Amino acid sequence: GTTMFVVFAEILFYFVGQFQTKLEQEIKERKAVEETLLLRSSALEAAANAIAIMDVNGRFLWANPAFTELTGFSVAELMGNTPAVLKSGYHDDLFYKDLWQTITAGQVWQGEIINRHKNGRFYTEEQIITPVLNQEGQVTNFIAIKHDISKRKIAEETLQQYTERLRLIHTIDQAILGKQTP
Repeated sequence: GTTMFVVFAEILFYFVGQFQTKLEQEIKERKAVEETLLLRSSALEAAANAIAIMDVNGRFLWANPAFTELTGFSVAELMGNTPAVLKSGYHDDLFYKDLWQTITAGQVWQGEIINRHKNGRFYTEEQIITPVLNQEGQVTNFIAIKHDISKRKIAEETLQQYTERLRLIHTIDQAILGKQTP
């Protein structure tokens, strides 16, 4: 009886030890995953680019602080809404239809959009929308990364105006110089 109890206790301690080792390993792995997720989450929160995650219907699920700063809408105001709250009226329905067809087909869309800030001012943004696919290849979410390029667009327009003025001055100069030659 005592020998059998000792053998049983040894077997029990062996399995408890194995279980404890396995449990410690799982806890260690889970902690590593949590640390990785925390790092990724912190990176998304701290990113200078505006980032938003939407569901398959285009409804906001999450947005980082840069996104709320760019648009003027709080995360609470965005949740459940679609990017249509940002529409400026500048782009036609065909523009949005093409964008939507591209991303719902699982392809990345990249381009410039003129959107409307919550306060009513317009801004130009460069945007990339990437579909997130599940293991079956179906679109489950969209990730939008964008940044304001309004200042760059104004600078480009100003440069174009100066270039045109210089071209006109050059044309007038050539016409005057041409008339002065005998």
